[in-house]
Amino acid sequence: MKQPALSDARTEHGPWSPRAFARLLTRVIKDRKLAYLVVSDGRSEKCLFYTHGGLRITCVGERQAIDIVGAIRRHPKYQPGWLPEGEVEPDALDRACADNFELERVTHDAYKLVARHELFDLMVWDGAEFTFAPGDPPRQVFDRRLQAVRLSTGVDKVLEEVLGRVDAWKELKQVLGPPAKSRYTRGPVTPDESDRLTLSLLNTIKANGGDCRLERLLLAGRKSSNLHALRVAEKVRDLLRERVLEPYSPESGEGLSSRRQQEVVSEIEGIERALELMINRLQAQRRLAHGYQALGDHGAAVDNLRAVGEAYLERGDPEQAIGVFREVLGIVPEAFFARERIATIYENLKRVPEAVGEWLGLAQSYAKFGLLNRALQRMLNVVRLEPADVGHRRRLIDLREAMGDSQGAARDYAALGELYQARGERGLAGACLARSIDLAPGDAELQAKARDLRPGTGRSGKLFAVAAWGLVGVAAIGAWGHRSSRLAFAQARDVALDASLAGDYPTAYGALADFAARYGWQHALARRACEDFVAERDLDAAAEERAAVRRVEAALPRWAARLRPQLEAYAAQEARASALAAEAAGHAERGAREKQFDVARELASPDLRWTPASTAMRVALDVESLPAGAQLSRAGVSLGACPQTLQVGVEPLELTVSMSGFRTQVLRLDLAAADSAPTRIVELAPEFRWRHTALGPYTQRPTVGRGRVVACATDQRVRALDLSGQEQWTRRLEPGEQPLGPPALGPNEVVLATDERLLVLELDDGKERWTLPNPLGEVQLLGVFDGALVLLRGKSVRLVSARTREVLWESTPTGAPLAGGQLRGSYALLYARSGEVIALALRTREVAKTHAPPSPAAAAPLLTELGFVVFGEDRRLRLIRDTERWALGLPHPLAAPLVYAPGDEPTVWAADGSSVACLELERGRARWSRAFGQPIHDLVVVGARAFVATAEGAVWCLAVADGAPRWRYQASGSARLAASNETLYVADSSGELVALPID
Repeated sequence: MKQPALSDARTEHGPWSPRAFARLLTRVIKDRKLAYLVVSDGRSEKCLFYTHGGLRITCVGERQAIDIVGAIRRHPKYQPGWLPEGEVEPDALDRACADNFELERVTHDAYKLVARHELFDLMVWDGAEFTFAPGDPPRQVFDRRLQAVRLSTGVDKVLEEVLGRVDAWKELKQVLGPPAKSRYTRGPVTPDESDRLTLSLLNTIKANGGDCRLERLLLAGRKSSNLHALRVAEKVRDLLRERVLEPYSPESGEGLSSRRQQEVVSEIEGIERALELMINRLQAQRRLAHGYQALGDHGAAVDNLRAVGEAYLERGDPEQAIGVFREVLGIVPEAFFARERIATIYENLKRVPEAVGEWLGLAQSYAKFGLLNRALQRMLNVVRLEPADVGHRRRLIDLREAMGDSQGAARDYAALGELYQARGERGLAGACLARSIDLAPGDAELQAKARDLRPGTGRSGKLFAVAAWGLVGVAAIGAWGHRSSRLAFAQARDVALDASLAGDYPTAYGALADFAARYGWQHALARRACEDFVAERDLDAAAEERAAVRRVEAALPRWAARLRPQLEAYAAQEARASALAAEAAGHAERGAREKQFDVARELASPDLRWTPASTAMRVALDVESLPAGAQLSRAGVSLGACPQTLQVGVEPLELTVSMSGFRTQVLRLDLAAADSAPTRIVELAPEFRWRHTALGPYTQRPTVGRGRVVACATDQRVRALDLSGQEQWTRRLEPGEQPLGPPALGPNEVVLATDERLLVLELDDGKERWTLPNPLGEVQLLGVFDGALVLLRGKSVRLVSARTREVLWESTPTGAPLAGGQLRGSYALLYARSGEVIALALRTREVAKTHAPPSPAAAAPLLTELGFVVFGEDRRLRLIRDTERWALGLPHPLAAPLVYAPGDEPTVWAADGSSVACLELERGRARWSRAFGQPIHDLVVVGARAFVATAEGAVWCLAVADGAPRWRYQASGSARLAASNETLYVADSSGELVALPID
């Protein structure tokens, strides 16, 4: 039997999902060709082998829930004695069926039952990968130790039955969540003790320590009830509704709990038992590696990951292999073999820059541990890949000289000279050749090259000699030489070059000779060019620099006159710093913190921060967080919760600010920074629940309801996402067609009004139900009420069935054209161009209330228990009930729709210009008001939280009670907001739709 390789061109790999399940099984039914499907998550593996109308299913690992022999014995037509007691081997079962026709029929029925169970379990499987290929499967499938489910008739019927339930599972998954991640615990309601399946699920949770993953519940339900996985999932959903079960959110903590550790150990043991029979060992070994890593056994983790990486290479998937070897480096940074494999892969892929970076890093790591010979071999690879790079050749020379390899260093100096010669730098080229001759004086070829480059004996020849001395000094100092040595050489170089250009060659040679005698450069490693020293210098090292200058002055008195101005500048800086430190101490004693901070900032300036007075200075700095109570830590050591008062010096201080549910931030406290202040407030952004990106900006609010988030961007698409952020369907609009407002949701439909038509789509799949022309946007969509569209056109209000497009009724509540409105419960709140405000009862078509305010309404009114709240064109907000109860002038037009928050003390929210006001409904008095410094873009109120979006993308969460900020999120552009009871949805002008937790 031919064994197809997993890297076969016809083989298909990918993540397993209900969509992949439906697509591949439909393909099997349609093609009716020899093919196999392997699905694995590392802990379990199933293989479906389709054989021209027949089906063979095998399972390895914990997901094999239904025992075939047990299913035969439970069959109603089974007679005791047909099979021996105890375990029955597959061969024994085949022999028994051959001798007993009735047993063969019972076995076929049992196979059919188990096949259905296994197929439904495949459908609900989460977090796995699949391999699909034509031809025969690998030989592990036919191992005699495996019990195989074999069907020869009725296969297509079974497959079609299971495929018909895929949509039902998708709906369940939206409610229950991913089985591999969702966890459940016992709820407050006592269950029915007569229900065997319910008791089994609760016992599983209890045995698991109080909570359990959904996939384990489905497995336990299958084993205890003989129901397939979808039926068990439906039972879990019912128990959630009855509050017998409830979702479980584990608290974050360091390390593994003892219960979780036991789970990991059990999982490792199960995988290792099943590994021999698995086809896709990559997933199994990767899961083993993660398990060993969680237990702290890094050696075993690395061994398994190494095997996975090599397997990916054999499969022809180098990118996956690189990712695996990166995981190895994340566990053990000193795993040299992983970096070697990564470098080799990049080299084979002809990705030279990445390969050079890896070989170079590997050479530095080997040199760090003193493995110079290995470092040399890797540097040779670098030079081979980029032979024209001068820096690589210099590093190679470093290693040669460190190893005492004079001959090799001489050859590399000669090669470096050839590079300089090709670049037209004859002086440096000659200096390199001169150095190579010093290292290998007997090499005639090097001497010939040097004669070709050496100038005459006049001025240029002497200057060449000075350059050669300079290059030798460059090689001697290196990037890791002492700072005093490097500073001294910089001065010696300047003196030598100035003197040589002036023709004073004795002084030039003397300066370099004094340096050589003082610092013994012959024993230093050649690291990099001396010119890099100047670019590398920073003022933070000024104190060390000054000490080096003084040592040079004592050792080389001829430079004293040249260096004295620099020493005098250092002394003046020290005196200035001492005076400022005394001034800061005086301000601290008087409690003048602001003045002390200003003086401290001057001490932290680049010119003074190196002085002893500056380094000894400390100033108090307050750190606060939004929200309050975030944890401060430094280098892993906790400093307590905010607010905190810290003593900060001139050296920058990096702190970590963290809080559960919010993204961790790194706070850098630097007195010299432009934004430095006595009080620093750290704004923590909440963690995303999920994020989705469209191809164009969002200009309308998203709509939330019916387990969906429906949104329209300017990319001419309507999208429906589930509450976990997964895209359910996408519907393209016509080119240039633009929505006039947010989508409206009905019981089973999505309704959208555009500048060309009214569009009704199916909520489940986005298919078009019907459309109506809407040229130039003449018809306004207020929303959906009881499965009917509420439309405005001219003077009339029309109710149109969303199912049949039938006009149910039409009303003209006023004689004037209608400007707009909104739905509130069973009322349509309308305002006419004449200024009237109308409340129309949609059930009775009667005008419940009407009023003509002193100024025509400029925005959709609110209907409250105390009357209408209307914002007029005169920029006055009014409460009207028969008569005007109160009026409040606003300085700017409304920036967002008015919001009504009912309750014991109902409030009205108004956003005008750049501020938001919370008003008491009864008296119109402002409970509080807050300015944001930016134009308001949107406003939403949910429970005890209010959310404000500004035009520049800032989204603020405020406490309803007093307007105190809770947190701030910065969107990528101006944002529109929508909210449910638990989640805030932010759709911004960059095309991002983000789900954030409300609390």
